[in-house]
Amino acid sequence: MQQVKIVTTTTTFIIIFRIKYLQRIIFNHIYDLCSRENRLQPDKWRKGNTLPLDRLIAHYAMPFDFLKQHIKSLNRSDLDIERFCYHPNATLPTLKHLLRWHREFKLSTADNSVDILDKVAAVGNLDIIQFLIKTYPHLTCKHAIDLAASNGYVEVVKYLYGRLRRKGGCSTDAIDLASEHGHLSVVEYLLHRKETFTRRAMNKSSENGHLTVVDRLHRAGGRCTKDAMDGAAANGHLSVVEYLHTHRTEGCSIRALDAASKNGYLSVVEYLNSNRSEGCSQFAMDWAASNGHLSVVDYLHRNRTEGCTTIAVDGASRNGFVNIVEYLFNSRTEGCTSIALCGAAANNHFTTVSFLISNNNNNQQQTFTVTNIRDAITMAQGEDAPKIITLLSKYLPPAPQI
Repeated sequence: MQQVKIVTTTTTFIIIFRIKYLQRIIFNHIYDLCSRENRLQPDKWRKGNTLPLDRLIAHYAMPFDFLKQHIKSLNRSDLDIERFCYHPNATLPTLKHLLRWHREFKLSTADNSVDILDKVAAVGNLDIIQFLIKTYPHLTCKHAIDLAASNGYVEVVKYLYGRLRRKGGCSTDAIDLASEHGHLSVVEYLLHRKETFTRRAMNKSSENGHLTVVDRLHRAGGRCTKDAMDGAAANGHLSVVEYLHTHRTEGCSIRALDAASKNGYLSVVEYLNSNRSEGCSQFAMDWAASNGHLSVVDYLHRNRTEGCTTIAVDGASRNGFVNIVEYLFNSRTEGCTSIALCGAAANNHFTTVSFLISNNNNNQQQTFTVTNIRDAITMAQGEDAPKIITLLSKYLPPAPQI
């Protein structure tokens, strides 16, 4: 008598649990059950004299008219008042009231507080700086002018420069940082006083698109590196790229076109391709595709020869840019890897998954294997996970017959 071999498939909890969509449902139910048993009570704000003094003074810098209604006696450490001094909302009238109320207050000279002038300068509170210097003439500072310059407080810079120049003044960081953040008035003031700066000034001002500062530094004899045009291109500052190309000789690297492509700045890509000779790498199209910049991908395809890698379709698929996936399938031959299908499934991009799987046998560069499809099913999650799982399951071989 012929024996019949029976093949069975055992579905275990582990197999089910590996499907991320079902995994999320399980955990959500567990969280909901736990929440019903032990719900957290929201914090309550206490009014009146229970308000914490350190927050009223140091954290919020509340005006004195408010403080006097809620604080009957001030019995806090000196640190509260010191921290109030360098709060952006601090005012001199409130500081004077606090000092009269806390007559025992003495400004600390410990290592952790000798930089109080630096911190006040960083927030630009000129009247408090003037009061502190007059009231506590022993105070020193290391970076006050540099920090004020960095944040564009030109009046603070002028005051401190006149008072502290003979005690150290500022470093090259003053113009460098002011340039980086586009504070032309500070740059002008310090250049007029023959302060020096480094290549960082023009590099960073170019990167951040501060054309007027770049022009002023150029006219002052400043120097830069290729990072200037690279950074300007990466951030889409076409006017700065044009200026540097016209007035400077440092040029750029392939990073300029690569980064401009990555970030979708088509006008910069076109300018660099037409006026510069550095070119780009395959990463230009890879990154443009991954970030959804179809116009850049199309331009690079038609005007450059570097091409791309499988990263292009993989990245576009993972991020759900099905229009770019279709374009690359129709225009390029690099294909993709299993990352494309799995990434699209994991990120809930049903339309992309549908395109990839339906074109599985039409692209000579890639064929998704049964293992790839099963991996994608396992990784599927999000609202469309059931649809993705149902679709992909159709492309699996039928279960063995008993």
